[in-house]
Amino acid sequence: MSKAISYALLVEGPVNASGDERATFDTLWTEYLTSLNSTLPHIIVPIHKPHLVAMDPSLPTMSGASEALDHLIARIIKVHNISAIAIAWDLTPPWDPDAEEAKYCRWNETKKLYDLLAQSMVLPTEWKESCRARWVELAGRAQPGDRAGPFTLEEHAVVPICMEPEFEGLLVQNERQIMRAVGLAKIPAQHWPKRWGAAGQNPKTLLAKAVVAARKAKPKPAPVKRIHRTALALIGHEVTVVDAKARRDLGYTSHVSREQGLAEMRGT
Repeated sequence: MSKAISYALLVEGPVNASGDERATFDTLWTEYLTSLNSTLPHIIVPIHKPHLVAMDPSLPTMSGASEALDHLIARIIKVHNISAIAIAWDLTPPWDPDAEEAKYCRWNETKKLYDLLAQSMVLPTEWKESCRARWVELAGRAQPGDRAGPFTLEEHAVVPICMEPEFEGLLVQNERQIMRAVGLAKIPAQHWPKRWGAAGQNPKTLLAKAVVAARKAKPKPAPVKRIHRTALALIGHEVTVVDAKARRDLGYTSHVSREQGLAEMRGT
């Protein structure tokens, strides 16, 4: 990234976070970018899939609907006077329910992102022209990998980034921190997983095995006593539910917003 460019990083994360949770999110990304010797963004903004879906008129509104991504970008440009945008979202689940699995995020959704931003009614003209030029270049390729070189962050550029692994992948890079989190002073003699930080390791499975090992330790550490079997089962499996097809094909609508549901869970 060019050090002359002031950019904003929009990254999938806790959109409703505040206080310590938001500070942790900012610190995580700041430290990660610093470790890569990357220029730090002027601002880091958490987003989620509904920001992307809300921008696409062909898709029904998802649960937890948010303002459209182009409206959010326009507001950031105006308030923070930034020159470029980097947008990072998780490879799965897709925000386009009809996307082919092999083409999530890296191709179909990337082209759609540029196309929708180019058609925005709220983005400044220079930004829309940049997105249209990028879409034309991508659409003209015979194969996704047919490019002259990597796309760089420049004036009025929007750079999409597909994230894999997710935050769980960053979490399980440090075995000692996981031991501390589950209340273990030393590695158990049995059941403790190996290959921490190894390429190809499923972070959810690794984390679930660590919790299982801690639960079998004698005496059982206090932190894992609070993890019941259902929660343990969910740790090791992807359970993200995307209701876009149900909304489009069946006319499904939600009666409780995400914010209302979270407030009820907290008892507020």
